[in-house]
Amino acid sequence: MLRGSEEIYLTDSLDNKALRFDRKTRTFAALPLSRALYYPNGIALSGDGNLLYVADAFGVLQYDLRSQWGREVQASKSNTISGFDGLYWYRGRLVGIQNSLGMSRVAEFELAADGSRVTASTALEYRSEFVEFRTTGAIDEANFYFMANTHLGNWKDEKIVDPKKLEAVRIAVIHLD
Repeated sequence: MLRGSEEIYLTDSLDNKALRFDRKTRTFAALPLSRALYYPNGIALSGDGNLLYVADAFGVLQYDLRSQWGREVQASKSNTISGFDGLYWYRGRLVGIQNSLGMSRVAEFELAADGSRVTASTALEYRSEFVEFRTTGAIDEANFYFMANTHLGNWKDEKIVDPKKLEAVRIAVIHLD
């Protein structure tokens, strides 16, 4: 995630950290978040560039880049904001691929004005025939593109389980407005 021309923010899933890379000094620094991370895999920057959202297996943290203060984003009673495999900002909402909830989905979460809690959620894609093992996406204008068949279920112990099941990667698109 690029912020301005000097800062890059990223997650390190295996080392359980969110990091800032300073392009001038070429150094990494761990972000002092409000709790420890477990398998962080998703990072999004608010539209004004001041709030960073970091997703891990247990939820989403909001980190204010101006004050360097963070807090847990509160989910509403009827949804969960955990287990993301990619997190994206779109017009006051978080869009993400949730893969650790059993049957995975693409969902959108509307945020309160201060970004601290979810006020509504919508499943954008769930159980589509076209989609299997979805992951990694990008937003271009009002469209969310994501890999719809990554073959993750055909990968074990650093090897392809059944080469006959491989096919070209499909890209799915969801219009967000």
